[in-house]
Amino acid sequence: MMKLRIFLLDTIIRMDNIYHKINKKLVLMIFVILMSPVCVFYMVVGCDSYNTRFGDTDFYLGWVNLPITTCVEYKVDDDGGYVGVTRNTITDCYWNDYYIIATKYSFAKDSIEGYYIIKLCEYPDLKSVFRNVSFTNSSTFDEIMDSLHLDKDEMRHKNLFD
Repeated sequence: MMKLRIFLLDTIIRMDNIYHKINKKLVLMIFVILMSPVCVFYMVVGCDSYNTRFGDTDFYLGWVNLPITTCVEYKVDDDGGYVGVTRNTITDCYWNDYYIIATKYSFAKDSIEGYYIIKLCEYPDLKSVFRNVSFTNSSTFDEIMDSLHLDKDEMRHKNLFD
């Protein structure tokens, strides 16, 4: 009789485990079935982007999907191909006929991390574009601006949040 009881309890425990495994798979399948239209909808209409040009140059301020990924881009071809010249989190840009100054912001530190200084050349190619980009921290920025005879107040300005 004892063996029969052990057998029955063991069988009930195994059946319970099988039931839970089937139940978990069923819940997962239902979740996937319900979320599929949402995922397809996001893939079709979820991609957003923004590009604005700096004067008559081939440089743009732009982002794809999220404004936090804003960077200065260089237009490589007429089919809409761009290459990022700076890293992400650009919030402000100043420019004139010779330079673009891009402010790199750190959202984690809630402060300006530094500045990209991009020298514009008359006939740019991709190699010369990257050769003319430099980064400086906030402490040396004013000295560099003075040495280049640049004043942010005299330059045109774009702010990402305007």
